[in-house]
Amino acid sequence: MSTAKKAVVVGLDSAGSRLTEKYINEGLLPNMKKIKEKGVYLDAICPFPTITPPNWATISTGVWPGTHGITGFYTHHPGDPLDRSKGGRGFERRECEVEFIWEMAEKEGIGSILINYPASWPPRTKKVWQVTGCGLGKENELKINDGQLFTTDDIPLSWKIELKPAVDWKGMDAGKGFLESELKFELKGGREKTYYLLAGKEVSLHRSKDQSDILATLERNAWSDWIKDQFEIEKGIVAGAFRVKLLDYDHEARRINVYLPEIFPTEGFTEPPELAEEIVEEVGPFQEEPGWVALNEGNATDEEFLELMDYQDRWYGKAATYLMKKKDWGLLFLHAHGIDHAQHKYLRGLGTDKECEENLKRAYVSADNLVGQIYEATDDDTLFIVVSDHGATCRGEDDIDIYEILKDGGLLSYEEPFPGLREIDWGKTKAVPNRSSYVYVNLKGRDPQGIVEPADYDAVRDEVMHCLRAYRHPDTGESPFSILMKKEEARVMGLYGDGIGEIVYSTYPEYSSEHGRQHAGACRGPTSIESLLMMCGPGVKQNHRSSSIVFLTDVVPTICHLMDIPVPPKCEGGIIYDALSEPNANLAKSKKLAKEQEALAKAYKEYRRLSHS
Repeated sequence: MSTAKKAVVVGLDSAGSRLTEKYINEGLLPNMKKIKEKGVYLDAICPFPTITPPNWATISTGVWPGTHGITGFYTHHPGDPLDRSKGGRGFERRECEVEFIWEMAEKEGIGSILINYPASWPPRTKKVWQVTGCGLGKENELKINDGQLFTTDDIPLSWKIELKPAVDWKGMDAGKGFLESELKFELKGGREKTYYLLAGKEVSLHRSKDQSDILATLERNAWSDWIKDQFEIEKGIVAGAFRVKLLDYDHEARRINVYLPEIFPTEGFTEPPELAEEIVEEVGPFQEEPGWVALNEGNATDEEFLELMDYQDRWYGKAATYLMKKKDWGLLFLHAHGIDHAQHKYLRGLGTDKECEENLKRAYVSADNLVGQIYEATDDDTLFIVVSDHGATCRGEDDIDIYEILKDGGLLSYEEPFPGLREIDWGKTKAVPNRSSYVYVNLKGRDPQGIVEPADYDAVRDEVMHCLRAYRHPDTGESPFSILMKKEEARVMGLYGDGIGEIVYSTYPEYSSEHGRQHAGACRGPTSIESLLMMCGPGVKQNHRSSSIVFLTDVVPTICHLMDIPVPPKCEGGIIYDALSEPNANLAKSKKLAKEQEALAKAYKEYRRLSHS
């Protein structure tokens, strides 16, 4: 069996194995088709809950969530308030209680490249070239600004501005009919930075009210050039970069819409720190959030989102290939989140809405171009893997309100003064939902406002189970729950320990949106929660469509096997033997070595006999 000298793992968040294969067969994804034909294609079973942080941690450690400790998008520790979880903590490296594969590689003298890989920031290793990896969107601790829409229209959740006659501008003839407006960029920590719009026949952005102090000329429906500046946030002065897009402009009507996606730093987001300047100079500024939040809030259109997502994918490809060429590395782990964002927006329209389908395909094509760009930069000694943390299902409705079910069952008491804002009466609450798939008992002595006596713990859990089992959906008369388990029973799903609730539940896909509450085997139409997993390179079969049952825990031990590096000490996965061209190669090698040792021993004994000593 050939040994791989390097391994590349390209992670495509939420890319389901069924839908990806469908698009490959339709000729939409030529790069992934090439990898499939050169290697092995599998449907992988992912951990539960079927969400981002736990599953990427499993892919990079080879252990189940109960072992690595990241059991949700958010995390809950004993003693935390039961109605709150620490936002983004599932992306924090310190939450992972086991070793990553790149930490094992470092012990062998192998360096790694990590690009936007969840729960890897900041690294515990020194032989690493890393670009962020600490969260998505507003959860990302590094970003300077979350993005804004500046508009003269009445648009909810936007920043209202006014176009008025320009006055007191240096170097400008006041009789030219120019209009002006202030754009106040909201920065992390409650601070602001003001820029100035000057609008005549053209629209321009200025640092000050000086016509010559121009940062960019804005063209309708086009992105400005990148603008670099210094921003004062809570931790001090930070260098960052941004672009804006002029969505609409009517001088006579004094109407304008200017979209700012986000401001991300140009420093402090890499390890080693000096890598940031190098990579921004070579590749351009990084954009972590591709406008998905703004799209959902009505402050950006599909086009802005898809353009930003494609920029992000192209940036990942350029950054990866640059680092592969310039650095001494043996492992590369990259995570791209674009498909997940797109599926949350468009997958419900699959098969019913042509525009949704076309937008979703654009997301997959963008990811395919990323895969192709990185694959072309590899050589024949490189193991190449494309994997997702989970898939997603189409046309589901996330309309199961666990709070309401528990309230109707007399287990939870709350008021709702505003839709979605629940004020819990802890003195009357025995159990409460926490995150996407857990229910916690409000236990005295453990929880801040606990009322359930430890002696009544099992009885209350039985009440919760009975309440959820008895529930029937008002429209269908069916139970929406595909799994209801007590904590100790959830070990079969790799869930245990302090990071999970007393009750673990999942729902059928028709009662859930895309992914999260569905278990790993859920499927609907051409979609499923099964993870995409394909690989090619040294020691891997060619053009093989595997039907073997494999798990995301198997990725790490398979890489270690093919690269001859040690597995992490707590690794719980197994080698994917059905993917190997010579699954018994190591056995044959050890038998050959044993025979050679035996022959050598016989020869040595014979020479000793003839030596006359």
